[in-house]
Amino acid sequence: MVLPPLRLHGKSLRGSADMTGEWIWENSDNREDEHCEFRTLFYAEQGNCVRVRISCDTDFVLYINGIAAGFGQYPDYPHYKIYETFDVSAEVRSGENILAIEAYHGGSCSTHWLGKSGLRFDVEVDGKIVLGSGAHVQSRLSRMYESHVKRYVSPQLGYSYNCDLCREDGWRTQHVNGFHDSVIIEGMATEFFPRPIEKVRLGEFSEGKLLDNAAVPHLYDLGRETTGYPELTVRSDHPVSLRFCWGEHIADGEVRSIIQNRDFSVIITVPAGETEFTSLFLRLGARYLQIECKEKIEILRCGLRVAEYPHACKNPAVFFNPLRQKIYDTCVRTLELCMHDHYEDCPWREQAMYALDSRNQMLCGYFAFGEFAFARASLELMCNDKGIDGYMTICFPTNFALKIPSFSLYWFMQMREYTEYSGDVTLVEKYFDKMQALLELFLSRVENGLIPNFYGDKTFWNFYEWSDGLSGNIFSEEEKRFDLPLNCLLSIAMSNTDFVRRVLGKSERYAQEKAALNDRIDETFFDAKKGLYRDFTDSKHYSEFGNALAVLCGAARGERAKRVGELISAKSNDLVPASLSTASFVYDAVLNIDKNRYADFVLGDIDAKYGYMLQAGATSFWETLSGEKDFGGAGSLCHGWSAMPIYYYHLLQQVRG
Repeated sequence: MVLPPLRLHGKSLRGSADMTGEWIWENSDNREDEHCEFRTLFYAEQGNCVRVRISCDTDFVLYINGIAAGFGQYPDYPHYKIYETFDVSAEVRSGENILAIEAYHGGSCSTHWLGKSGLRFDVEVDGKIVLGSGAHVQSRLSRMYESHVKRYVSPQLGYSYNCDLCREDGWRTQHVNGFHDSVIIEGMATEFFPRPIEKVRLGEFSEGKLLDNAAVPHLYDLGRETTGYPELTVRSDHPVSLRFCWGEHIADGEVRSIIQNRDFSVIITVPAGETEFTSLFLRLGARYLQIECKEKIEILRCGLRVAEYPHACKNPAVFFNPLRQKIYDTCVRTLELCMHDHYEDCPWREQAMYALDSRNQMLCGYFAFGEFAFARASLELMCNDKGIDGYMTICFPTNFALKIPSFSLYWFMQMREYTEYSGDVTLVEKYFDKMQALLELFLSRVENGLIPNFYGDKTFWNFYEWSDGLSGNIFSEEEKRFDLPLNCLLSIAMSNTDFVRRVLGKSERYAQEKAALNDRIDETFFDAKKGLYRDFTDSKHYSEFGNALAVLCGAARGERAKRVGELISAKSNDLVPASLSTASFVYDAVLNIDKNRYADFVLGDIDAKYGYMLQAGATSFWETLSGEKDFGGAGSLCHGWSAMPIYYYHLLQQVRG
């Protein structure tokens, strides 16, 4: 049995016209984890220019005459609804053509804002709309994908799927039973925006190598961290169900697919005979694949169809130092693996966009790829976030209530850096009022010259970084205190906002408030005996990250800044070390103090940390230096924020060093 080909002949376009169809679905129940099938006809001639515009909640695969011609809904919000445009001319035949869509309505997670279940599309032939979605479109619940199972991969990625290929009945190419008129869905978006960046493309097939010495018979190594969609060919004497697992780690001879509340697997049932399978509903990030089956089955082929963002160019860097060349190249690959529709923290466990992570990624992307459209599209998503109480949510897009206050402050940094590196002022011009309002919201909490932590509210997570004492307590109501990192980041946000004000021809507004805040930071957190800044008013906790921020915001000045630079760059300093996520702030701090003096320290620190990961077999760089052992065995081995050496190699002009 062979499913319809997934060659994706359809060419993705960045369209410019509004959609004319109506929002439809198979039913009006608005249930999570629901797979539906839609089918209708249109007429055209070979040689016509035929385009399909489509938008849905949550995902889709588009077929023309049984051939996959497009897939993948761009992440968006109900109030910022994106449509995709596909040129399907190559799939069109003269006369009657079959348009079929597999659509999926997911669940609440940190990579998707869950709205109503709905699908909307239209078909344009030579510039004229000939078909729009409506009640006439025939639909049914999917026979092949099981609905309403609600089995999470992870809270970030959302639900997995059960796919029964025995129930495939050829609906994409012929009339079959079970279809009925669709239901019109009211109250959904009426304004649409075209996809802002290029479409993720399917690349080569990355075939897994069978590991003969594994504890399970069907364990495959892709050779390196890879992102893509599962693709396999199996042969069986009778129908059989198998569990397709993926992961970055091998534990006890098999893929570590069950980790706490996460389940990195999909269930696939195949009929007797030879079956080819590919699904485009869940992109995977993995090094290893595993197939579990209680009955005998022959695996003829197993791997991932690579999914990659089509960069217009790459800025090459050539080093005489082989280690730094390897670090740079691996950083670029790490960055690429963490960017598809937007910047994402990691391709395996979450695929979520956070402000801290994406700030590091954007800065690297400006140098690695020399383009700004991808960063702008990610920032547009962030700017369209509408937190319940005015603060930005933890990820974008999501309707989770959880927020990390410090991450809202990194957004100001991102907006400034995008403007500086791109020269494009239209983004900050468009969202200046949001910047101003958010900053004023933070400043409204200032007490006696300092901003306290966000206490007494479980929807705020006082997280700074994954180092001892700085990770906060998620879903907990913390007691009131004053934190050095939060106050320093607020000071830096005021500088970033004044920068934007100057760019837009407005007068500076926050210089005096920033100076007063810096004085209070210095008075409150500086420990004269140690010559360092403590992180909290209620404890003797000192970190490289907190002290670096004190320098960067200007609270640590003159001899105090020099002393901080000496201590945080020392081999042994008794400070809580900065993790890979925040090492850039340490590097920036010492380089601001004396670039010539500390350039070798920065490069040497990168050599040591990243060389260690390479020596341990890394093909992409990790979330933390603890690797897979961190977070209860869920440490990511590919994390976008760890691509930061790209920036420092260019900044320090070591491209031939």
